[in-house]
Amino acid sequence: MCILKWGKIEVSQEKMLKVLTELGLKKTEAKIYFYLSKRGPKQAHEIMKALNMKKQQLYPSIKSLQNKAIIKSPLDRPARFSAIPFENVLDLFARAKMEEAKMIRRNKEKILSDWESINLPPLKRSSVFLNVIKGRKYVYSKIQQMIQETTSQFSAISDLSDLIRSEQFGVLDTIQSHPKKSVIKFRIITEAPKHYLKAIKKLSKSISPQLELKALNTNVGSSLVPRMVIRDNNEILYFVTERKGELKEQNEYNCLFTNYTTIVKPLSNVFEELWQNSSDVRQKIREIETGIFPKKTLIIKDSAEAQAKYNEVLKTAKKEILIVTSADRLKDFQKTLPEIRVLNSQNLSIRILSPITKENLKVANKLLSHSQVRHIPQGYLDTIIIDNDHLFQFSDPTSIMNGVETEQNFKITFYTDNPEYVIKAKNMLENIWRNSSDISRNSIESVFDPLHSFSLPPKSTSNCTSSEVLCDYLKSKPVVSRTIHGEVTEKEVVAKIIDLHQSEDSSSKVVKCYCKIGYAAINPPSQFDLPKMLIVITQIDKKSSFGAEDRLVFHIWQKTKEGFRYIPVAIIGDNPNFPVEILEKGQFNDTPAATNFQLVRREEIQFQLYGNTFLAHWTIPITLSKKITLPPGTVILEAYGEVKTKRVHLHYPTGARYDIFYNAFDSFVTYMHESSKYTGPGTDGLFLRDAFIEIFLP
Repeated sequence: MCILKWGKIEVSQEKMLKVLTELGLKKTEAKIYFYLSKRGPKQAHEIMKALNMKKQQLYPSIKSLQNKAIIKSPLDRPARFSAIPFENVLDLFARAKMEEAKMIRRNKEKILSDWESINLPPLKRSSVFLNVIKGRKYVYSKIQQMIQETTSQFSAISDLSDLIRSEQFGVLDTIQSHPKKSVIKFRIITEAPKHYLKAIKKLSKSISPQLELKALNTNVGSSLVPRMVIRDNNEILYFVTERKGELKEQNEYNCLFTNYTTIVKPLSNVFEELWQNSSDVRQKIREIETGIFPKKTLIIKDSAEAQAKYNEVLKTAKKEILIVTSADRLKDFQKTLPEIRVLNSQNLSIRILSPITKENLKVANKLLSHSQVRHIPQGYLDTIIIDNDHLFQFSDPTSIMNGVETEQNFKITFYTDNPEYVIKAKNMLENIWRNSSDISRNSIESVFDPLHSFSLPPKSTSNCTSSEVLCDYLKSKPVVSRTIHGEVTEKEVVAKIIDLHQSEDSSSKVVKCYCKIGYAAINPPSQFDLPKMLIVITQIDKKSSFGAEDRLVFHIWQKTKEGFRYIPVAIIGDNPNFPVEILEKGQFNDTPAATNFQLVRREEIQFQLYGNTFLAHWTIPITLSKKITLPPGTVILEAYGEVKTKRVHLHYPTGARYDIFYNAFDSFVTYMHESSKYTGPGTDGLFLRDAFIEIFLP
């Protein structure tokens, strides 16, 4: 491969050929021009030999290049073709593009008139959409389009670096030039770190009066907030790319663009809550410049000083300690909190909000003996509020409860006893507490063998937690025999899938299936007005025996003659060729789901996969029973931890046999309702990223 030097950048021949084709040359024309430009004048036979090209390919391309004035040949014979300088080629195409643009502008009215004169029968299209936009320039172009289409309200949450970059792309100019800017509410929330003071000041000066810019208050907010753009509360552009410092490549911008109400509405509520708890950016600038923060507020950088202050206040706790901490740091509270409660007051209330995972589940269950523990999503800033009087926040609290004075503990500590700040933070955390979920007593992976059937032994009471329900359900043994093989490797599972994709044998009576499967146990809060559910999300590959299919299976916790059980009640899928008898004779035999299979259109259920995040959305109501109809909604599984690989063999009473290979991850569960959002612990979800299933019917 030829490597060219272009300034200080090394550019490959392939890249330059791509540039030429993007300018408008055909691939063969680009090769001929590149060869003549670098090798000098050549005869036709020399070009054919060098480029391994036939005469039928060469001469039409030569003629086309001559017509474009890109190559030339003297009148003498034999003809020797030569290329004009590359700089001249760029000028030619630039002028051509400008002429095309002028022509379009001159004929715009006629073209539009012709377009409007063509009448076709209207197509029936879905009014909702779910798209993925990749690449920096496409994302910013979409943001500009959203601004132009805004009629009442435009809201955004952005990193400061992204906001500065958006100004360079002309996004803020689009706001300034909007014809209805005087009546539209433009609002943006960003961050205001001290080391970016100059950039913040410059940006605030360039902001038009029509745009309200606020900065996050770290003392009342999350350290990681979602980046998103919302138009008129009808459309949302949601960044799904993880933040890992400065983004340098266009391909690192991945956004979900949708108008699904069940996604837009909850995230609009998130914006409104953050907006109420953020400060005007000019106020933040004054605080940074003057160093004058609200009364009784300290930023403590000295570890020993911060440790001493924290211990001093902790000893005064009499009524309540409210804690927000990360999944990794939850274990630090295991020994300290019981001692504090005994020392200070038996009536001392201790509440803890933390992401619950399989790794910290044991510690969380121990803490339940003297504290209340609930699950929250990852990303909240470590916070402790004591007796509604004292607020601590820690930027890097590797261990904030063990009393060991090291440089890692209390790296930077925010402390205040200002009632205004403390109450704002407390109100926000109380709202988070109300919407959080109880922890599961068991990890789904510790008791769950995927894809077995769903009958349950009797349960004496219906008043049990989601985790207890799931545990009983998963420990049931509805199969004649079940064998788990632990020796299978991740590569072997992938090899099985590759073999399926390469195989052309369709005569086998064995049903083969390659799929991705998500299991989400959901204990909806009371405002959902829905029962406890287990939702199974299956995305079947087109190379499987019966083709591609997106399928959702819904189970509800309900009373039967034998007691309370998780019962599969509904299946929806979009493959009309899938044989329903597989469901009836296999795992759903003698369940309501076997006769409640709903075939839907492909656009009515949407599945998306971003890395190890699996999203399922349905746009139609689902009938679960005569009394229960599930409205449109979204389930998101966010995988974490290390991959788990297994092989499971199941034998059902009907005679059906399943041989299952899979690579799986524990997952956090999010369920979005039309008016609310539920986030479940990382013990109630399982994501089978790679699953290969062989079904042997009786």
